[in-house]
Amino acid sequence: MGKLGTALVAALTLAACGTEPGDESTATGSTTTTEAGTTSATPGEPTTAEPTTGTSTGDASTTTSTTGVDEALCADYCADIMARCTGPEAQYPSADSCVRACTSFPAGARGDVSGNSYACRRYHIDAAAMDAPTHCVHAGPGGGGACGDNCEGFCAIAVSVCPTEHPSVDACLGACMGFVDDEKFDIGDVAGDTLACRLYHLTVAAGSDDDAAVHCPHTVQASPPCM
Repeated sequence: MGKLGTALVAALTLAACGTEPGDESTATGSTTTTEAGTTSATPGEPTTAEPTTGTSTGDASTTTSTTGVDEALCADYCADIMARCTGPEAQYPSADSCVRACTSFPAGARGDVSGNSYACRRYHIDAAAMDAPTHCVHAGPGGGGACGDNCEGFCAIAVSVCPTEHPSVDACLGACMGFVDDEKFDIGDVAGDTLACRLYHLTVAAGSDDDAAVHCPHTVQASPPCM
Protein backbone atom coordinates (compact mmCIF):
# COMPACT_ATOMS: atom_id res chain seq x y z
CA MET A 1 0.00 0.00 0.00
CA GLY A 2 1.35 3.40 -0.93
CA LYS A 3 1.87 6.28 1.46
CA LEU A 4 -1.44 7.88 0.42
CA GLY A 5 -3.40 4.69 1.11
CA THR A 6 -1.75 4.25 4.52
CA ALA A 7 -2.60 7.84 5.53
CA LEU A 8 -6.26 7.38 4.46
CA VAL A 9 -6.65 4.20 6.57
CA ALA A 10 -5.15 5.92 9.62
CA ALA A 11 -7.52 8.90 9.28
CA LEU A 12 -10.58 6.65 9.01
CA THR A 13 -9.47 4.67 12.10
CA LEU A 14 -9.07 7.84 14.22
CA ALA A 15 -12.50 9.13 13.16
CA ALA A 16 -14.18 5.87 14.19
CA CYS A 17 -12.55 5.93 17.64
CA GLY A 18 -13.18 9.64 18.37
CA THR A 19 -16.23 9.04 20.59
CA GLU A 20 -16.15 6.35 23.25
CA PRO A 21 -19.39 5.07 24.88
CA GLY A 22 -20.14 7.08 28.06
CA ASP A 23 -18.34 10.23 26.80
CA GLU A 24 -21.61 11.98 25.84
CA SER A 25 -21.68 13.92 29.14
CA THR A 26 -18.64 15.92 28.07
CA ALA A 27 -20.70 17.42 25.26
CA THR A 28 -23.83 18.18 27.28
CA GLY A 29 -22.47 19.06 30.71
CA SER A 30 -23.65 17.70 34.03
CA THR A 31 -27.23 18.02 35.27
CA THR A 32 -28.29 18.09 38.91
CA THR A 33 -31.88 17.18 39.72
CA THR A 34 -33.47 18.24 42.99
CA GLU A 35 -36.48 16.28 44.13
CA ALA A 36 -39.53 18.29 45.29
CA GLY A 37 -39.49 18.87 48.99
CA THR A 38 -35.74 18.41 49.48
CA THR A 39 -33.21 21.04 50.42
CA SER A 40 -29.46 20.93 49.78
CA ALA A 41 -26.77 23.05 51.39
CA THR A 42 -23.03 23.41 51.08
CA PRO A 43 -21.28 21.67 54.01
CA GLY A 44 -19.99 24.19 56.51
CA GLU A 45 -22.20 27.00 55.19
CA PRO A 46 -24.02 28.76 58.07
CA THR A 47 -27.80 28.81 58.23
CA THR A 48 -29.76 31.86 59.35
CA ALA A 49 -32.78 32.31 61.59
CA GLU A 50 -34.28 35.02 59.42
CA PRO A 51 -38.05 34.72 58.86
CA THR A 52 -38.87 33.13 55.52
CA THR A 53 -40.74 35.25 53.01
CA GLY A 54 -41.60 34.76 49.38
CA THR A 55 -44.39 33.67 47.08
CA SER A 56 -45.78 30.18 46.63
CA THR A 57 -45.57 28.95 43.05
CA GLY A 58 -47.56 26.29 41.28
CA ASP A 59 -44.42 24.26 40.63
CA ALA A 60 -44.16 21.41 43.12
CA SER A 61 -40.38 21.69 43.08
CA THR A 62 -40.26 25.35 44.16
CA THR A 63 -42.48 26.39 47.06
CA THR A 64 -41.69 29.14 49.52
CA SER A 65 -43.67 30.61 52.40
CA THR A 66 -45.66 33.81 51.89
CA THR A 67 -45.64 34.91 55.50
CA GLY A 68 -45.04 32.25 58.12
CA VAL A 69 -42.61 33.19 60.83
CA ASP A 70 -40.53 30.36 62.26
CA GLU A 71 -42.02 29.02 65.51
CA ALA A 72 -38.68 29.23 67.31
CA LEU A 73 -38.52 32.96 66.60
CA CYS A 74 -42.12 33.31 67.73
CA ALA A 75 -41.39 31.41 70.93
CA ASP A 76 -38.63 33.88 71.79
CA TYR A 77 -40.84 36.87 70.96
CA CYS A 78 -43.67 35.43 73.05
CA ALA A 79 -41.45 34.68 76.04
CA ASP A 80 -40.34 38.32 76.00
CA ILE A 81 -43.77 39.87 75.53
CA MET A 82 -45.31 37.68 78.24
CA ALA A 83 -42.54 38.75 80.64
CA ARG A 84 -42.32 42.45 79.74
CA CYS A 85 -45.95 43.30 79.03
CA THR A 86 -47.99 42.46 82.09
CA GLY A 87 -50.91 43.93 84.02
CA PRO A 88 -52.52 46.78 82.05
CA GLU A 89 -49.97 46.32 79.24
CA ALA A 90 -50.59 42.56 78.71
CA GLN A 91 -51.16 41.68 75.05
CA TYR A 92 -51.85 37.94 74.97
CA PRO A 93 -53.83 35.68 77.31
CA SER A 94 -51.28 32.85 77.00
CA ALA A 95 -47.97 31.92 75.39
CA ASP A 96 -49.76 29.41 73.13
CA SER A 97 -52.11 32.06 71.76
CA CYS A 98 -49.14 34.37 71.22
CA VAL A 99 -47.17 31.81 69.20
CA ARG A 100 -50.15 31.03 66.97
CA ALA A 101 -50.79 34.71 66.36
CA CYS A 102 -47.11 35.40 65.70
CA THR A 103 -46.84 32.74 63.00
CA SER A 104 -49.62 34.56 61.13
CA PHE A 105 -47.71 37.84 60.82
CA PRO A 106 -45.83 38.82 57.68
CA ALA A 107 -42.15 38.34 58.44
CA GLY A 108 -40.83 41.78 57.54
CA ALA A 109 -37.13 42.64 57.52
CA ARG A 110 -34.63 42.85 60.34
CA GLY A 111 -34.65 46.34 61.86
CA ASP A 112 -38.21 47.29 60.81
CA VAL A 113 -39.67 49.85 63.22
CA SER A 114 -43.03 50.19 61.48
CA GLY A 115 -45.38 48.15 59.33
CA ASN A 116 -47.45 45.05 60.06
CA SER A 117 -44.73 42.44 60.57
CA TYR A 118 -43.02 40.15 63.04
CA ALA A 119 -39.79 42.14 62.62
CA CYS A 120 -41.46 45.39 63.71
CA ARG A 121 -43.00 43.70 66.74
CA ARG A 122 -39.62 42.21 67.61
CA TYR A 123 -38.12 45.70 67.62
CA HIS A 124 -40.86 47.10 69.85
CA ILE A 125 -40.78 44.23 72.35
CA ASP A 126 -37.06 44.90 72.76
CA ALA A 127 -37.86 48.58 73.30
CA ALA A 128 -40.56 47.59 75.81
CA ALA A 129 -37.83 46.43 78.18
CA MET A 130 -37.21 50.13 78.83
CA ASP A 131 -40.69 51.59 78.19
CA ALA A 132 -43.51 49.05 78.41
CA PRO A 133 -46.44 51.53 78.42
CA THR A 134 -45.35 52.92 75.07
CA HIS A 135 -44.09 49.86 73.24
CA CYS A 136 -46.12 46.86 74.45
CA VAL A 137 -49.18 47.76 72.39
CA HIS A 138 -46.94 48.24 69.32
CA ALA A 139 -45.46 44.78 69.87
CA GLY A 140 -48.88 43.22 70.43
CA PRO A 141 -51.30 41.53 68.04
CA GLY A 142 -52.86 44.69 66.65
CA GLY A 143 -49.65 46.65 66.14
CA GLY A 144 -51.11 49.73 67.80
CA GLY A 145 -50.61 52.03 64.82
CA ALA A 146 -46.84 51.48 64.79
CA CYS A 147 -46.59 47.91 63.49
CA GLY A 148 -49.47 48.42 61.11
CA ASP A 149 -52.93 49.62 62.07
CA ASN A 150 -55.06 47.43 64.31
CA CYS A 151 -57.19 46.11 61.44
CA GLU A 152 -54.08 44.88 59.61
CA GLY A 153 -52.90 42.98 62.67
CA PHE A 154 -56.39 41.69 63.44
CA CYS A 155 -56.95 40.38 59.92
CA ALA A 156 -53.51 38.77 59.57
CA ILE A 157 -54.42 36.60 62.55
CA ALA A 158 -58.14 36.22 61.82
CA VAL A 159 -57.81 34.61 58.38
CA SER A 160 -55.49 32.00 59.90
CA VAL A 161 -57.24 31.32 63.20
CA CYS A 162 -60.89 31.92 62.22
CA PRO A 163 -61.15 31.21 58.46
CA THR A 164 -64.90 30.48 58.60
CA GLU A 165 -65.66 33.91 60.02
CA HIS A 166 -62.91 35.65 58.03
CA PRO A 167 -62.38 33.82 54.72
CA SER A 168 -60.12 36.45 53.16
CA VAL A 169 -58.00 39.41 54.19
CA ASP A 170 -60.02 41.77 51.98
CA ALA A 171 -63.34 40.65 53.48
CA CYS A 172 -61.89 40.92 56.98
CA LEU A 173 -60.51 44.41 56.39
CA GLY A 174 -63.86 45.50 55.01
CA ALA A 175 -65.65 44.28 58.14
CA CYS A 176 -62.96 45.64 60.46
CA MET A 177 -63.39 49.16 59.13
CA GLY A 178 -66.83 49.12 60.74
CA PHE A 179 -65.46 48.34 64.23
CA VAL A 180 -64.90 51.20 66.67
CA ASP A 181 -61.13 51.54 67.18
CA ASP A 182 -60.76 54.22 69.82
CA GLU A 183 -58.83 52.59 72.65
CA LYS A 184 -55.41 51.18 73.38
CA PHE A 185 -55.56 47.38 73.34
CA ASP A 186 -54.86 45.06 76.26
CA ILE A 187 -56.32 41.72 77.33
CA GLY A 188 -58.76 43.42 79.66
CA ASP A 189 -60.93 44.33 76.65
CA VAL A 190 -63.34 41.44 77.10
CA ALA A 191 -66.57 43.31 76.28
CA GLY A 192 -67.85 46.37 74.45
CA ASP A 193 -68.63 47.16 70.82
CA THR A 194 -65.02 47.81 69.83
CA LEU A 195 -62.24 46.38 67.72
CA ALA A 196 -60.26 45.89 70.94
CA CYS A 197 -62.92 43.50 72.27
CA ARG A 198 -62.91 41.47 69.07
CA LEU A 199 -59.11 41.42 69.06
CA TYR A 200 -59.14 40.08 72.61
CA HIS A 201 -61.45 37.23 71.63
CA LEU A 202 -59.30 36.55 68.56
CA THR A 203 -56.20 36.16 70.73
CA VAL A 204 -58.09 33.73 72.98
CA ALA A 205 -59.27 31.80 69.89
CA ALA A 206 -55.62 31.42 68.86
CA GLY A 207 -54.89 29.36 71.97
CA SER A 208 -56.33 26.06 70.72
CA ASP A 209 -58.91 24.55 68.40
CA ASP A 210 -61.37 24.30 71.29
CA ASP A 211 -60.82 27.98 72.09
CA ALA A 212 -61.33 28.86 68.44
CA ALA A 213 -64.68 27.06 68.35
CA VAL A 214 -65.91 29.23 71.23
CA HIS A 215 -64.27 32.58 70.50
CA CYS A 216 -64.10 32.91 66.70
CA PRO A 217 -67.82 33.78 66.55
CA HIS A 218 -67.04 36.64 68.95
CA THR A 219 -64.73 38.28 66.41
CA VAL A 220 -67.42 39.33 63.90
CA GLN A 221 -69.78 42.31 63.73
CA ALA A 222 -72.63 40.47 65.49
CA SER A 223 -70.46 39.41 68.42
CA PRO A 224 -72.50 38.66 71.56
CA PRO A 225 -69.87 39.90 74.07
CA CYS A 226 -68.68 42.75 71.85
CA MET A 227 -72.02 44.54 71.45
